[in-house]
Amino acid sequence: QLGASLATNKYLTREIAHQAGVKNIPYLYATNVDEISDFFQHNHPIIAKPLFGSQSIGVEKITTKDQLEAYIQSRNLEELIFEKYIDGYELKNFILNGQILGVTKKTLVPSEGHPWGKIIEIVDAEKWNKNIIYIYFII
Repeated sequence: QLGASLATNKYLTREIAHQAGVKNIPYLYATNVDEISDFFQHNHPIIAKPLFGSQSIGVEKITTKDQLEAYIQSRNLEELIFEKYIDGYELKNFILNGQILGVTKKTLVPSEGHPWGKIIEIVDAEKWNKNIIYIYFII
């Protein structure tokens, strides 16, 4: 239960991975606007999202300083995380006892009214990357 609880906090998940030496995209958890503006200046476009969220609710791609100001103006900064936006797809590995059981590929396919629409497909076993670094949380 503790592992599941930690995984729902996007900042804690990234920090644990960072401390374990896992490569990650640039991200920021900040409580003041100056830090966020500096992060945006060096990493735009960025993704802004709630720390505890799901199904892309409250997630926005921010490409301009005006968009950033509007986004943070109406929210509590302590409940947000910011990430560098990287165009591409996401692979999710399902692992049990050190063995890969399955891999899914998520590709962003925005449409009218659904800016975070996705196509999720199962990756064939022969295309899995067997050299992935794993993190194990022993609780």
